[in-house]
Amino acid sequence: MRVLLVSSGHLEAEALEALRSTLLDLGCAVRAVTGARVVLNTTRQAVSFRPDVALLLGLSVGPAVVLAALHIPYVVWVGTDLSRSGLDSMPVAKRTVLQQAAAVAVDRWSDARALAKQAGALKAVEVSTGVRLDQQPIGPRTEALAALGLPADRQLAGIITDLGPKSRIDLLLDAYRSMPGVGLLVSGEGPQLDRVRAMQMTARPSAPVIPVGPRGPATDLLVACAATVGIDLEVPGPGDGARAFLAQGRRVVTTAGEDATALLDLYSPALRAVHVIRPSGAALREGLAAALDAETDLGPVPDADVDRARHRLARESWPARMIDVLTACR
Repeated sequence: MRVLLVSSGHLEAEALEALRSTLLDLGCAVRAVTGARVVLNTTRQAVSFRPDVALLLGLSVGPAVVLAALHIPYVVWVGTDLSRSGLDSMPVAKRTVLQQAAAVAVDRWSDARALAKQAGALKAVEVSTGVRLDQQPIGPRTEALAALGLPADRQLAGIITDLGPKSRIDLLLDAYRSMPGVGLLVSGEGPQLDRVRAMQMTARPSAPVIPVGPRGPATDLLVACAATVGIDLEVPGPGDGARAFLAQGRRVVTTAGEDATALLDLYSPALRAVHVIRPSGAALREGLAAALDAETDLGPVPDADVDRARHRLARESWPARMIDVLTACR
């Protein structure tokens, strides 16, 4: 498959390189157009390279017109960039880009799929940005705890979240109060950070509440490595934080319900790695107790099982999922 990537600045350079590298690893021929003079360079590459399919990273009108004129199918990645206000004021030319695309790819955690369909897109597909395994190397728990100034035997529940209005911090508060001896690590910064800081001020010394900082590769990795177990309260779920914990071999408690199937498939049920609960404080408390009991009864998840889970996570990563979409549209 011959793929032309056209970036108008809507994707960070590392993510673009990850996609290009994955395509090359799969034996695809790849050309990329980035930076200035994007329309001219798209025209040159489309004529000389003759791609089977193109991926527009952003709503770029000029390149889309070129590709449509040359009858080259293209997929548009809009991520979370579509919004209700943006759709209402969207120029006709950009709507046409969506309407002529073989598919419009959106981030799973947004309302962009429905909005793309409203704009007239023939096909809108969800592609989660997922966990970046290249930014989540396996890290020893003892080193992560030492970096936080905590003893090696400290029991901690970790959560990776944007602390937005939909984050169920109320469940976290309820469960934390009834679990003496279990501290809390939080990666995230958002509207509900004040509630976490209030918990921090009244926390017991044996169960500290530690807001580690805004979400980012380093912060997420530190929390995922240091936690004894992970918590996933995202709506809709499961969140990418759940995958970050599982990529480190940490057991996870999630409110994702039926949508937790992909997480359950990562590990053998015998390892009791994923605990699916209903969204309530009591259920979260019971789920955390069960996950901690599994850690005590079975010990850490074996390295070989973690390696297999990471291999499965790599297959559902953003580049891998995007390749599936491109293949279906060529």
